[in-house]
Amino acid sequence: MAVGWASNSVGTVNDVAGAAEAAHAAGALLYVDAVHFAPHGPIDVAAVGVDFLACSAYKFFGPHLGILWGRHALLERTFAYKVRPAGAASPDRWETGTQSFEAVAGTLGALEYLAWVGESFGGDAASSLAGRYEGRRLALKSAMAAIHASESTLSRALGEALAAVPGLTIRGITEPHRFDERVPTFSFTLEGHHPRAIAEELGRAASASGTATTTPSVSRSASASRGRAEWSASAPSTTTRPRRFAGSERRSARSREAEGLRRRGLVVLHSALRRRV
Repeated sequence: MAVGWASNSVGTVNDVAGAAEAAHAAGALLYVDAVHFAPHGPIDVAAVGVDFLACSAYKFFGPHLGILWGRHALLERTFAYKVRPAGAASPDRWETGTQSFEAVAGTLGALEYLAWVGESFGGDAASSLAGRYEGRRLALKSAMAAIHASESTLSRALGEALAAVPGLTIRGITEPHRFDERVPTFSFTLEGHHPRAIAEELGRAASASGTATTTPSVSRSASASRGRAEWSASAPSTTTRPRRFAGSERRSARSREAEGLRRRGLVVLHSALRRRV
């Protein structure tokens, strides 16, 4: 059985653990597409009970490198269409040719960056995770927990801003108490306006203000009223490491930064959408 961990259309996070239980009860295997969830939350394949999981490093600041995790016993007993030079044991037997060594190196760099994020900003999460993880695994889990907390603040702000626009309908989970069941990707329709026009107006407003960290995407539709525009509240990537903060100073600085982003972003969003393109 195949299931997506999170929707890149409406942002809904699926119950992967429940899907694994149902699949195994029926004698089936579970293959999870985690491409859209990987940059937004921690993943523990053993705890969830998946058999195979795929994602791509480009979603979490890395290069375009496909990643497949599989239970070792399953990889060993499943037939692989391998090339002759590839090794006979897993994971080498699953490589269809020479690996992209530069992409592997880039992915390592992305993981090292995320580990640094966890060590620098994941202190609150690390204390609760220390009993289950250690070393780099603890740092990465702490990083993703910190990113999830930061994005939750942005998601709620974006959800409130979109809900206040007359004629706008959010597609997906909208109840604030259920925001843990979604990633910060919002799809919406604006009555009487084609999604391309909405995206172009948001793009012009963001370019003029210089505050945008994401690019709106457009979903084509034959009916303008049923088209979809998307906006993401994801944390921006950066090539410059921010100043290290400690204790309450770090938390207060992070709160001020989040509030500043929220205010500037909502001004852009409100002004663009209220013009009704």
